[in-house]
Amino acid sequence: MKILSGKHPIKVGLENQTIDRLIVDRTLTENREVAAVMRLAKSKGIKVQEMGFRDIVNAYNPPQSFQGVLGIGRHQNQLDLGGLIDKKHELIVMLDHMEDPYNFGAILRSAESFGAGGIVYPKDRNVQLTPGVLKVASGAADLLDLCKVTNLAQAIDQLKAADYWIYGADAHYGQPLDRITVHKPAVLVIGNEAKGLSPLIKKKLDDSLVIPTTGQTESLNVSVATGVLLFHISQSWK
Repeated sequence: MKILSGKHPIKVGLENQTIDRLIVDRTLTENREVAAVMRLAKSKGIKVQEMGFRDIVNAYNPPQSFQGVLGIGRHQNQLDLGGLIDKKHELIVMLDHMEDPYNFGAILRSAESFGAGGIVYPKDRNVQLTPGVLKVASGAADLLDLCKVTNLAQAIDQLKAADYWIYGADAHYGQPLDRITVHKPAVLVIGNEAKGLSPLIKKKLDDSLVIPTTGQTESLNVSVATGVLLFHISQSWK
């Protein structure tokens, strides 16, 4: 089950018909923005269920930023790796055990914004598609192909067999971003917030990418760095 929180992500889910049911705090049905979301749901033939705030919290455990509306649905764009490869996306982002929901959501948003077609992430020791992640993603999770895998190293081998180039984001070692040509189709692997890329994944890369910086800060936040990398790749492919 997918639980979306936040009016904008819910509107995207409604427009893309990935929400099956709308849950609304009955004390907010007269709110102008909430009423607009309810009208959109009804226009799409989607059931609207009014509930008390405490009942919503007990049943769905929404994030603290809950705005009185939840979208309940399924990820219709969840694929296995073979299905993702069949889509022939030019750019895929792979997460090497991301822990922070904000970073996961922000990376989803950047990936969709800069032309990536899919996200690969592990089913264990990685934050999953929680309401908090989906809220930060602001609808991007409904616009990307999502692929959860058991073993990242094996997934990379399968992607290589399908002629993908594998690039890793590294804070310290690798080719400066402004001096390297990223070949198509490509997979950009993003490491853990604290540990970076795991040693086994590093061994499987075709190349590592480093963002040249001029300030004294040691490194960029992982979601910010991902946005910079994806922007550069998207511009170099124009």
